Parts: sequence; C-alpha cells; structure tokens
Amino acid sequence: MIWWGCAFIVLINLFGLLVIFFSSRVKSGVINDEDFPYVSIVISVRNESDNIIDLLNSLGHLKYPKDKLEILIGDDHSEDDTWRKLKENSKGSNISLYQAKVVDYGKSKMLDVLCKEAKGEWLLFTDADVRMPEFWVQSMLNQSGDQFAGMTRIIGTRLLDYFQNIDWLLHQRLIDWYTKIFGPLTIWGNNMAIRKKALEEIEYYKNITNSIVEDVAVMQKIKAIGKVTINNSSGSCVTSLPSRTMSQVIGQRLRWMKGFSIIEWYILPLCIVKYLYLPSLIYLLIIPDSYIWIAVLITKALLVFILIEPYLEGKVLFKKCLALLFFDLYEFLIYFVTFVLSLTTSNVVWKERTYGR
Repeated sequence: MIWWGCAFIVLINLFGLLVIFFSSRVKSGVINDEDFPYVSIVISVRNESDNIIDLLNSLGHLKYPKDKLEILIGDDHSEDDTWRKLKENSKGSNISLYQAKVVDYGKSKMLDVLCKEAKGEWLLFTDADVRMPEFWVQSMLNQSGDQFAGMTRIIGTRLLDYFQNIDWLLHQRLIDWYTKIFGPLTIWGNNMAIRKKALEEIEYYKNITNSIVEDVAVMQKIKAIGKVTINNSSGSCVTSLPSRTMSQVIGQRLRWMKGFSIIEWYILPLCIVKYLYLPSLIYLLIIPDSYIWIAVLITKALLVFILIEPYLEGKVLFKKCLALLFFDLYEFLIYFVTFVLSLTTSNVVWKERTYGR
C-alpha cells in the first residue's frame, strides 16, 4: 500500500511537469513603437547602499522613450548612505526622489506615496537588487490584464545561487501555468506591472500599509476587479541578487509563507503532493531493482531544465547539473525548515524591521 502511494506521488509530480511542458509556451516580442504608453517605474529602497549605483546604471540603460518614462524612488528611512548616493547620482535624470520622514514607515507605505505621485498609465515595480534588460519596459507591457509579473532569475556562481535560481524560475513557470488554467495564485513585486486605473480603483495601498507581502495583498484586491496574469517572455526576465546564506534564504521563505497564508486553501493539497515527492522517491529507490525510479529522477531533472532554460544565462556547468539533480533535496529541506519555523516563531525580520505574523 505504501509502495503504491509513493509511486502515485512521484508519477503525479512527473506528469504535472509534462503537462506544463506541453501546454505552456514561452511568449516573445515587445510592444510596437506607436503603442508606447507613459510609464512610471516605482521603487522603494531601504539600506541599499551596496546596490543603489548599479540600480541607477541599469535604469539609465533602458531603451524606452525618455519623454514617456518617469522613475520614482522612495527611500524608506535607510540607516546607511543610500539617500546620499541617490541624491548625488540621480541629478539631471528623469528620476524623482522621495524620503520617509519617520522611522516606522515600511515598504507598503512608501509605495502608496509613490503610486499616488506617479503619472504613468502603467506602473512598473522592481527592487534595488534587480537589474533590467534594455528592452524590459517594452517586453513587460506586451501583456494584457490589469496586473502581471515578469520573470525573475537569480544570478551567482555558487551552488546555493543555482539552487535559488531553479527555485525561483521553476515556481514562476508553475504559477504561470496555474494562473492560465485556474486563475491568479500569487505574484512577486520585484518585477511587476499594474495599470494605474486599477490602483486608483482599489485606493492604492490603503488598508494594507502594514503588510509584509504587499504585492500579494494588492493582487488579492485587483483580481476582484480585473485580470491578473504572468508575462513569461524571456525579454521580461530581470536578474536579482541571491540570498547570501541559508538563514537568509529561510528568512525570505518565511516572509513568502506569510503571503501564502492569504491565498486559497485548496492550494495546500497540491503543495503537500509536491513536497512529498522526495520522501516518496527515496522510499522507492531503496527497493531492490528500482532502476526505473532512477530514470524518473533524471527525467524530472531534464524537464525542470527544459522549463527554465529560456531564462538561463551562461553554459550548463557541472555545478548547475548538480543543482538540477539535487534540487529536490534542497527544496524539501528549505521548505521543511521554513514550515517548522513558521509554527514556532511569531515574528518575521525583513529589512532590519520586525513584523508580527
């Protein structure tokens, strides 16, 4: 009986990837020149001294008409020299700066201020540790709906960085497929676009100004009045810096779990089946003459590679292959520890602030 249960869980995971592979195509293309709308890029930063110069350089390289683009950056009471670097390196540009005047402000409050000031038909959201391709704006806007997210990949050369990259890209592909079939599941705020009219209708960030997952909270409101989608084109894909340590990865996942708590309850059984894949596979592998399950393991790694390959950079090196083969172990351990901590801790620390759960 246990064998049949484990075999079912393993095969249903493999079948799910096959379904996504055959039914979810990667979009391509950008909007036409005559369709260029006025766009506002909105960024809230806090203690980003190490990233702010690279962010400004990346924004400066965007190939979008300057007369149809404004950039609003709000400093959420940084305790380092982020504000000084912003002022010194944004002079003479189309960047407007805002600064929180009180200590206890928060990202969602800063975004509320920036969104109300923005004049664009579309608002594009990103973070200080994100780098955008030159035609990011055009690629992002080649999408229908009132709110959508583009793809995000993690850069880095360590095995931990590769694990994080697979984690991000694979789950974005899963969310993209799920959204197309069943409706919006979640969204990520480091590469997100929202129509200004939709934000006005939900009164911007009113009533969610204390949320630690403001992107998901806004999505919940917008999906009640409009359409939420995912832009899976490679041109929409931005790069983000990895978490440097395992504790930082787990801290990030704890914050994500806070967002997970406000989405539909029926997603939980699907998650359980997904994360029981590794224990079930291990059980099947210890059975004599279990060569077929080794083939399943390799097949699943190849399917994951095919799904995320359009967004990968560089050659497929040995460490990347190891990451693909051992990703399920990484995923199981990270999310198991996160789940246990979510039951035993009452607060989440994010951007040097403590948020109640």
